[in-house]
Amino acid sequence: GTRGARPADQTVGALGLGLRQGEACAITIDRVDFLRRRVTIDRQVVTARRAIDHALGPVKTPASNRTIPLPETVAVLISEHIATFTPHGPRGRLLFTTSDGTMLGRQTYFAAFNGAVKRLGIEASSQDVRHHAASRLIAAGCSPRAVAAFLGHKNATETLNTYAHLWPTDEGRIVAAIDTWLNPRTEQDVHEMCTGDATEVG
Repeated sequence: GTRGARPADQTVGALGLGLRQGEACAITIDRVDFLRRRVTIDRQVVTARRAIDHALGPVKTPASNRTIPLPETVAVLISEHIATFTPHGPRGRLLFTTSDGTMLGRQTYFAAFNGAVKRLGIEASSQDVRHHAASRLIAAGCSPRAVAAFLGHKNATETLNTYAHLWPTDEGRIVAAIDTWLNPRTEQDVHEMCTGDATEVG
């Protein structure tokens, strides 16, 4: 049948939402609010050690319980995925599943992800997907507090401990701020700024 998951969909979904692997596998359709463009993350798929049984369990930490914004690109992907693979059923059904419609466990997910990476000829882990999402937010100028809330970190300190090397240095921000401030100014503007004299320069 057509029920099942395309690994690429789940990877892009996890990338666009900054999710851990278990969180991405645990999303049910009722946790996706297309109207308000929000996604609730409050569960993850857990696998008993040396077992093949999977179940929905609590997220990694209390701070991992969160509601995050749903970007338009991810909303479109999820909508298309539902229409193609899981168009019918209860709202509590899983969004991403195996090809026979069962819950995606860690081993199955890793096998699919690693196979895709190998075919592409690149080196990456599923955790790199989450790290890349964080790096894009940081590059866009998001604050440590905002990134922490999006990723489900306990606080901004945890985020900085992990990603501090990606944030611009204060020195770099100082130089950029002054350059941006001064470059558009004319000689008259600079003279007035420095002397408070509005008379003509020269």
